Amino acid sequence: MPKKLKSALAALLATILLLSGGSFSAHASFEEDFAVFSNDVVRTADAWVVQPFLTGLCDALNWTLGDAYKDPAATAPKATKPDRIHFLNAGEGDSILLESNGHYALIDAGFPECAEKVAAYIHKVAGKNAKLDFVMVTHAHADHIGGMPGVLSDKTISVGKLYCRVYSAAGKWSVPWQNLTKMYEDTLAVAKARKIPIVQTAPTGKLTFGDFKITILNGGAENDANPDENAHAYCLLLEGKGKRIMLTSDVSGAPEEAIAEKVGDVDLQTINHHSLPNATRPKAVAQYKAEIAVSSNYSLWPFAAWTIQAASPDCEFYCTGKSGGLIADIGTKITMYRIGMEQMYD
Repeated sequence: MPKKLKSALAALLATILLLSGGSFSAHASFEEDFAVFSNDVVRTADAWVVQPFLTGLCDALNWTLGDAYKDPAATAPKATKPDRIHFLNAGEGDSILLESNGHYALIDAGFPECAEKVAAYIHKVAGKNAKLDFVMVTHAHADHIGGMPGVLSDKTISVGKLYCRVYSAAGKWSVPWQNLTKMYEDTLAVAKARKIPIVQTAPTGKLTFGDFKITILNGGAENDANPDENAHAYCLLLEGKGKRIMLTSDVSGAPEEAIAEKVGDVDLQTINHHSLPNATRPKAVAQYKAEIAVSSNYSLWPFAAWTIQAASPDCEFYCTGKSGGLIADIGTKITMYRIGMEQMYD
């Protein structure tokens, strides 16, 4: 398909999605509206109705544009103390392993079912007795904090520090069937039992991590004027090797645009909130001007791909679900590799 026609269709579809005002956000609203039902009922309906519908919709619409994402053919070569970001295949969830000059850190651990495989991957990359400078929970939703108690329970993984914001069940996204309060409390309990220092406020200034400096952006409690856990999720800006990488977590809408305006140009950005409909704002994409965009999802990625194509046509789009996880190797340029791992939960 000619590039101009492809971009025009992308712009049209992105506009339709924006004008829908959330009518396509069935997955999130479904979870919230039906939170009063049992865990089994909600999960069954989600698996048999919501996800198949959205997957079919995405596949049908993606057919009109052709494949919008890139899938690296190669896996990452072995290297001595490389600078890499590992985006694990956590389905519609996040788990990111940072690696820089012999240092390691974990950002989120996906759903509870992901814990064992996240820990196994850490050992694969960091060794039998792995040492993490820190682990971080960007926010207390099941697809980010769920696997953290299990990972922290692995005593063959030493952890220097836990960054975890204060969580309040007062927020509008406190879905009962996900047991978010328990996941949060279990995370803190395991850390305390292992005497891992816990930091519950965003550090000021920049953290030194291998060859990089890390700025933690955003934060705050969800039960303030904006009672949305996603809106207050930690975002990370990594700077080093002449590159700037923005890990956006689930921050969407106006908060996303404000952060993008503050941060400015980056070389790589993650697509916020797993490419959910209307989550990715064209204004933020245009502000970042990233050469590479990474989505952590398995079925909803086309929504973000169209927005990327419309707002930044030259940006390369990658998807963890389509490549079985991804590795960004950071040198004079950023080279993307596939991990090829199976999705970490059914």
